[in-house]
Amino acid sequence: MADDAQGRRERQERHATAGGHAGGLGSYAAVGDSFTEGVGDPAPDGTFIGWADRLALLLAAQHESRRRPAAHSAVTPGPDFTARPGADFTARPGADPAVDPGADPAESAVTAGPPAPAFRYANLAVRGRLLDRIVAEQVPRAVELAPDLVTFCASGNDILRPGSDPDAIAERFEAAVAELTGAVGTVLVCTGFDTRGVPVLRHLRGKIATYTAHVRAIADRHGCPVLDLWSLRAVQDRRAWSEDRLHLSPEGHTRVALRAAQVLGLDVPADPDEPWPPEQLRLPSQVRRENIQWARAHLVPWIGRRLRGESSGDHVRPKRPDLLPLAGTCTSRTRAS
Repeated sequence: MADDAQGRRERQERHATAGGHAGGLGSYAAVGDSFTEGVGDPAPDGTFIGWADRLALLLAAQHESRRRPAAHSAVTPGPDFTARPGADFTARPGADPAVDPGADPAESAVTAGPPAPAFRYANLAVRGRLLDRIVAEQVPRAVELAPDLVTFCASGNDILRPGSDPDAIAERFEAAVAELTGAVGTVLVCTGFDTRGVPVLRHLRGKIATYTAHVRAIADRHGCPVLDLWSLRAVQDRRAWSEDRLHLSPEGHTRVALRAAQVLGLDVPADPDEPWPPEQLRLPSQVRRENIQWARAHLVPWIGRRLRGESSGDHVRPKRPDLLPLAGTCTSRTRAS
């Protein structure tokens, strides 16, 4: 018990150093399913952005500002970071004298000597993945990469399955958390969403609440920061969700990225819980019509895949399997060739 307590204190101190001062996070690997892959937040080329990519850009900007305090950051969020679909979500080159011959030598004099490594990011998440497959495929890769930060958001697909046991799922989740915390700097874990306002899924609210309590207890035992999605009021609005009502919209992903950045100690460009603008009142008949259309277009196909044992991610590879510097857009092709 003493060894466990000592290990817990060491992990909490490590989080206070790395997570509480996010400029110390020089690398990040995202682990999970469609939520972390970014489904619902499309890029112009048809791939996905998502909250993890958006968080990576915020972390990179913070990291660059700390390693080159007197020069322009080599990576900065575009002006439309919090914009709606079609946002310019790019990592932008700055005035680094090593790559920019037009940079002012005097401005960069304070960076004499070997520069710190550039921020690196990997996204291992694949849509449709259940916890056990995430643990078998993504967790070992994250351990191998050994980044400063791992976000581990999994089990959503398991919880949605009829008859699943949140207690048993939590045991397997904790085993993976223990493996990750022993190998990487900081492990951020995610709670479930509050589904009280979501058609069909509202009846799972008790199961999700039970699992969320487990996640919080696991985080406490292992000294992990928590991305508390249950308490994020902004995602209770229907505009935070895409048409399928199972994945976040671009604005929903942005709100989650901002909250994750706050948890890690970053200064953020906007309040993730900023109230939504007033919405035009919808008639009950319109709501019923939208629910019927949603069931036909999204719910029935989703149930069909479950009955056939199929997954939307059967032919999808991780979009960023390696820790690489951010350059151009934060997205790449996801489907296997």
